[in-house]
Amino acid sequence: RVQASATPNCLVAWHCSSNALPAPLNFQPMAADEGKNIFAAIATSVDDFFARKYYRIGLFVGTRPCTSLLLSLIFMLACAGGFSQFNSESRADKLWIPQGTRAQDDEAAFTKYFPPGSRFMNILVEAKTGSILDKSVLLEAVKLHEQIEEASFEGTSLRDICIPQPGSGHPCFISSVLGLWAYNSSTLQADMDPLATLNKAGMTSEDLSRMLGSPSFA
Repeated sequence: RVQASATPNCLVAWHCSSNALPAPLNFQPMAADEGKNIFAAIATSVDDFFARKYYRIGLFVGTRPCTSLLLSLIFMLACAGGFSQFNSESRADKLWIPQGTRAQDDEAAFTKYFPPGSRFMNILVEAKTGSILDKSVLLEAVKLHEQIEEASFEGTSLRDICIPQPGSGHPCFISSVLGLWAYNSSTLQADMDPLATLNKAGMTSEDLSRMLGSPSFA
């Protein structure tokens, strides 16, 4: 016969009529359970902390809606005050080229000689008769260049607005075989054989083709 009864020292004490039954069990919490209880207590404390804080905030907003709206508006305006110091950057060299590198130096040198606002203008001269390398045709081309140099608008001439590149017979960046005679009609007039001068200049076939169109090479 088995009978269960409560005792002050344990949860359940089993009194048996037979001595074959096991001794009463006294359960003790495991160490792992203690760890779980510690973490649970910490989690509960954190939840209680935020619950109390948000409760106070919710209570304040619920009981003072106009004040809450006004404070929110003031906070938004204070945060938006940074837009007064906001600068938009759209220059590609500042956005995509690392600062303080050789690429920056190369880009600065390129911009110096080829400003972003520069434009390339081409003038194609065609010989009405004979070859474009005939002396008479070259003289007419040089005279056209001299007329362009003499032209000005509001005190600004070609040399004021051109891209500088000295050393090619002219202070401006001009790609032409006329640079062999410094764009001067007197110098060209004194040359007895302009074609020989051109052949002795050491220009590559690519340069001559770019300047003269489709020349014939012997």
